Amino acid sequence: LPSNWLLDMGWDLAMDSRYVWDWLYLAISALAVVTQEYLILAIAIIELPARMRTVHYVATAVSSNIGQLVAVLVMTLVVLLLFTVIGFRLLNNNYGFENEGTGCDSLLECYALHLDYGVRVAPIWAFGSPEHTGAVMGWGFLFNVTYYLLVILVVTAIVSGIIIDSFSELRSINSSREDDIRNTCFICGLDRDELELHGSGFHKHIQTEHNMWHFLFFIMHVTTKDPTLLNGQEAYALEKVRAKDVRLMPIRRARCLDDSQNEVREQGEKLEAKVDELARQLRFLSAQVYSSLQMVTAPSSGGGTTGVPPASRIPSVAAEGPGSGRQ
Repeated sequence: LPSNWLLDMGWDLAMDSRYVWDWLYLAISALAVVTQEYLILAIAIIELPARMRTVHYVATAVSSNIGQLVAVLVMTLVVLLLFTVIGFRLLNNNYGFENEGTGCDSLLECYALHLDYGVRVAPIWAFGSPEHTGAVMGWGFLFNVTYYLLVILVVTAIVSGIIIDSFSELRSINSSREDDIRNTCFICGLDRDELELHGSGFHKHIQTEHNMWHFLFFIMHVTTKDPTLLNGQEAYALEKVRAKDVRLMPIRRARCLDDSQNEVREQGEKLEAKVDELARQLRFLSAQVYSSLQMVTAPSSGGGTTGVPPASRIPSVAAEGPGSGRQ
């Protein structure tokens, strides 16, 4: 029935996690209309930064290192507690924070004061008098330097370093992904350089030979077609798709590379044949030269030869003609 179909579709939309924010905005708008408090609609402004790519990077950098940030937070709380105990027990009424006076009445109050101000600014020493100025010496100097190094510098540097490292890692991953998209075939995994040097060109390869949308269309075709109407190749492809077998894809293989390799092999065979023919002709000419020299020098020196190899050393190919080739 149409009503059941509408109910099923509405339930599916309500349960779909992709529409959580849409339902939230709808509820906020309804609440603003009912209460006549339209300032509630300001909450919907969070959609603007949520659509920014940089904000996604920030959220990913924080969420991917939440464990490290929690560890740093715990370490900060412990360090502040140690400084609070030292300051409360040994240095009470000798220091405070800006615009907060000096000293505190209880350990809990001092700890709350350190949590509120201690992470942002270092203590200000007064020694019982707000008008006191000058250098702080002794235990106060050691407390000041240690507090500034551990709380103000180290903690801030650790948090900043974690987030900056996360940004660098995300940038590297994104750059590698974009480079892979631009310079690698999605189907076979061959890179641009190999296809440009030995294939038909990268753009022609990804647009005509290994177009990923053609492969997607083929997969949708074999999965939606009546199984009784599939031919042998389609049945084999459907079996591999259902088994999630990647051997269906031509990984590291392309017909343009096979054609190029065959062409290179043929050219190599032709070149080898030419080299063999030149070597045969060279041997034939050498034999002719030796024979001519023997005939010229035979009468001299009492019938001996002068620096010319005997006839027995003439290569056997001397009897071959220049037109005879090796089979």
